Amino acid sequence: SLIDCDSSQIEARVLAWLAGETELVKTFAAGGDVYKVMAKDIYNKPVDKIDGNERQVGKMAILGCGYGMGGKRFAEQCKAMGIEVDSEEAKRIVYVYRESNSAISNYWRDIEDEFLENCREVISQSGQFARLPLKSGRCLTYHNPRIVERETPWGAKREAVEVDTLNSVTRQWTSQIIWGGLLTENVVQATARDLMAGAMMRLEMAGYPVIMSVHDEIICEVPDNHGTLAEMIDLMVEVPAWAKGCPIAAEGKEGPRYEK
Repeated sequence: SLIDCDSSQIEARVLAWLAGETELVKTFAAGGDVYKVMAKDIYNKPVDKIDGNERQVGKMAILGCGYGMGGKRFAEQCKAMGIEVDSEEAKRIVYVYRESNSAISNYWRDIEDEFLENCREVISQSGQFARLPLKSGRCLTYHNPRIVERETPWGAKREAVEVDTLNSVTRQWTSQIIWGGLLTENVVQATARDLMAGAMMRLEMAGYPVIMSVHDEIICEVPDNHGTLAEMIDLMVEVPAWAKGCPIAAEGKEGPRYEK
């Protein structure tokens, strides 16, 4: 039998926890509908009055705006999902998201400032690698950091870090500006990866051999009548000491074939 479990909304949950967005963490932990809660703020109406389309916009905001997305990009993302949002409305929604989740907005700025200062120190010591520590104890590594001046989307000039990165398509080295939203995405996705890797190890030790993963989903192959979906979910959502308080959740299914 195949038993597969997916880590629900893993990036949004990890982001809220890392940034200290307390109310959002509480809503996730309580099993609340965070998309409706977001839509409540966007449309200024009670949660129980939010309709399906409004909830979908709230979902797009929660899943799309966490890494600093602007109004233009948000409108494009909504259009790709069949939701028509004009540019001015998209800007307003992004603004509401940032106001409602100010700890996340502050996290972008704080991590960018800390990384900039870290890179100054690396450069002063003629170092080639800047490292960004994760809660798990691992570090993300950035090659050949240097300080440059960049123009912000609102036209201001500010210092930023530029690094050399490997293009995953061309396999060629290229320069990339590192800013708060991108750093946040790197840290959140790396942290989610570490949580998933820990879950894989727990599953293996409990007799659930992992045969593959698909994004945030882990697929195990077990003998018939061995283990249960409920037990696998319990193992998936168990968090290590370094991730205490992170509101992990999972859902899954079991059967003779894998279905997506």
